Amino acid sequence: MTKELAYVKDTGLTWPKGKSERKEIDHIQLHHTVGNYGTPRQWKSLHERRIADGQKGVPYSYLVLQSGEIYLGRGLTFAHGGVKDSETTNERGVGANQRSVAIALDGDMRKDHLPADKQLAAAVRLVQDILAHYGNLPILGHNEVPTYKNRKPTDKTYPTACPCMDMDNFRALVAGMPMPSPEPEPEYVPDADPDIPGLYVYAGATYSNVRSGPGTNYNRVMTLSAGDAVLYLGRNGNWRIEYTIGLGYMTTGYREYAPRMGEDNQWHLIRQGNGNSKWIGPTQAKISLVWIINRGSRKKGGAE
Repeated sequence: MTKELAYVKDTGLTWPKGKSERKEIDHIQLHHTVGNYGTPRQWKSLHERRIADGQKGVPYSYLVLQSGEIYLGRGLTFAHGGVKDSETTNERGVGANQRSVAIALDGDMRKDHLPADKQLAAAVRLVQDILAHYGNLPILGHNEVPTYKNRKPTDKTYPTACPCMDMDNFRALVAGMPMPSPEPEPEYVPDADPDIPGLYVYAGATYSNVRSGPGTNYNRVMTLSAGDAVLYLGRNGNWRIEYTIGLGYMTTGYREYAPRMGEDNQWHLIRQGNGNSKWIGPTQAKISLVWIINRGSRKKGGAE
C-alpha cells in the first residue's frame, strides 16, 4: 500500500523540511489532540506553528475528525512526531516515531461526548485497514508506549494520560466487536393525569385563557403565554387555581462605609469604597382562585 487510502483527505500541507521514511513498524499509536483542528484551515495553522517551532510539521500520521472525516498528516510510510524518540529509543536504536503510525483523534477525549460515534467508527476502520496491510500489530495508546533509557527498557510507559479513552474497548472494536448503538435520548412522556402541586412552565404553542370557571362561557381572568411560570395548587376536572409570576433584574451602585472611633472619641462612618449590587427576583404576581360548589362556581378571590 504505497498510496494513501482513498477516503483519507489530503488538505494540501507542504513540507519544506521534508519527511523521513519510517525505518520499520512494530505498533500503531493512538493519540488525542485536546485542541480542535477539524477544518483544513485549523489543521494547516497547527502545521505552520510546528514548522515555526523547528519541527517538520504536524506530528501525526492521520487526524480523525469528530465528523468521521480523516485528514492526511505525515502519512502511512513516514516517521511521525507523536512521542519523544529520546525516551523511546529501543535496543536497536530506533525511536518509537521511526517504527509506528500515529493516529490522532481530534478533540479532548476527556469530555463525555467524545469520541463521537462517527469519529470512533472512522478510527476503527483506519486501524483495520493499516493492519490489513502490515499484518497483526499492537495497538497502543500514547500512555501505553514503552519507554527506554540508554536503550534499555524502563518497564514503564510514556508519562501521559493521552489518549484518555478505553483502549481495551478500542482494541476489541478493531478485532470485530460490534460498534455500540447510540442510546436514544429518553422520550419525555408527561404524566397523563398530573395532580401534584408545584411550579410549572406553560409550554403551549400560542396562548391559553384562564377563566373564572370550567367553560368558555366564564369570564377570562388572564392569559398564559409560552414560558410563563404557573403555580398549580389544585384541580377539579380542569386546572382550577393558577398563579403566575414575573421576574425582573435590577442593578444599582452603592458606597461602602465602616464605623471608626475618631480622636474626638466619637464614632464616624469612613468610606471604604464603591460597589455594584445586582438582583434578580419576582416583580409581580397574579393569582386566580376558583372555588367550585356543585354546578355553580364563584370566584373566591383574585389579586395582582
